[in-house]
Amino acid sequence: MRSLYSLVKANPNEEVWNLYSKDKPMTKLAEDGSQQEMSVAEMKSHPHMVPLRINGEQHFIYFKDKNNAYALNGETDERVGKAIRFIGMKKACRF
Repeated sequence: MRSLYSLVKANPNEEVWNLYSKDKPMTKLAEDGSQQEMSVAEMKSHPHMVPLRINGEQHFIYFKDKNNAYALNGETDERVGKAIRFIGMKKACRF
């Protein structure tokens, strides 16, 4: 998962993914219409988020397409490594 985190951090693209943490939380629309920061528990349960720990700190990868998050949630580093190599090759081949 660290390789995925590094890939997202090195290639920011809000149309595909974004990084969040306790210090930089995602926001949601409150009942009064204002923007409100989400708690760690809310971000963990969000269907578009993949939670992971980097150096003991909780971080989240947000995917615009929740199917990507669904496919990665609960995966091991070994299995994700194969997907990262594929995503990296696909990104490099994009025109």
